[in-house]
Formats: sequence, structure tokens, C-alpha cells
Amino acid sequence: MTPWAVFDHEEKSHHLRLIARAPFVTVDQVLQEMDFRPLIADEIDVLEPATEEELLILRSELDVRGQNTGVGRWVEQSADGSWRFVEQEKG
Repeated sequence: MTPWAVFDHEEKSHHLRLIARAPFVTVDQVLQEMDFRPLIADEIDVLEPATEEELLILRSELDVRGQNTGVGRWVEQSADGSWRFVEQEKG
């Protein structure tokens, strides 16, 4: 399952429901990464991006190889506000 989304469950059926996505992916991209189709909330929130301090901790202590992105790369926001995957420095 993609790490770029947040899910809860529908009260009556207890089916998984998509409720939020990362700012650098679309709902369609989240669904393409899944092996099944979850319920989809009426309104999908966009998650707040990580702060520079949070990114530093993630990259230097928690996920030094970029494995939690699922693709072995980090995500970075450009000055124009767009998002992109970046290659990590070797070493």
C-alpha cells in the first residue's frame, strides 16, 4: 500500500476508506499503487508537507536510504511549489 495516503474505515461496513493524500500525488496515483479499490471519502484532504526540520530527521535518522517512499528516493518541494523525486547523494 502506498505511504502517500491516509485511510480510515467506513463505520457500517468497516471497509478501508481513502481520506487524505500527500501533496505530491493525485488520488489516481494512490489508487494505481493499490491492489484493490478502497472506498473514497466525499472530500480528500491534502496532507501538510513536512517541515525542513522533520525532513532532516527523516533523512538523517529514520529513512537514510529513502525506503519509506517505496521507490528508494526522497520527495522534495521546489521553489515554485511543485514536488519531485530526487536522487540521493551516495556515501
